[in-house]
Amino acid sequence: MGVTFFLIPLLLCLCAYSIDAFPLSTCLVPQCAPLHLRSSTHYNLLSPGWSNEAILTLVGVCVAVVGIFTGLVTSSSKLREWLYVPFRYCLKLVRHARLRRQDDARRRLQEGYSEYLKFNEFLELRRSWQ
Repeated sequence: MGVTFFLIPLLLCLCAYSIDAFPLSTCLVPQCAPLHLRSSTHYNLLSPGWSNEAILTLVGVCVAVVGIFTGLVTSSSKLREWLYVPFRYCLKLVRHARLRRQDDARRRLQEGYSEYLKFNEFLELRRSWQ
C-alpha cells in the first residue's frame, strides 16, 4: 500500500508533464512555429528517434504501472496465490531437472565404479593365471 501511495502522485506529475510537453497546435513544419519555440524539441517532429520527454514519460508510465500492479498483488492474498502458481510450477520443474541431473550423475558414478571393480577383478584373474 505504501508503494502505491507514493507512485500515484508521481504518475499524475508525469501525466501533467507529458500533456504540457506537446502543445495543442500541431505544426509539422518548424518554420511555422513561433520563434521562441523553433529550436525546442516540441516542434522537431520530423526528426527520427525519441525525444528526452518521450523517454522519460515512457519510463514514468512503466514505473507507475509496475507500482500499481505491485500494490494490487500485495493487497490481495487470493490474487497473490493465483499469481504464484506459475512460479511454483517453474520452480518445481527446475527442482525436478536438478534432481534428474543428480540422479544421472550418481548413476554414471556408480557405473564407473562398477567398471573399475570389474577391471580390478580381471587384473586379479590375469595375475592368478600367470
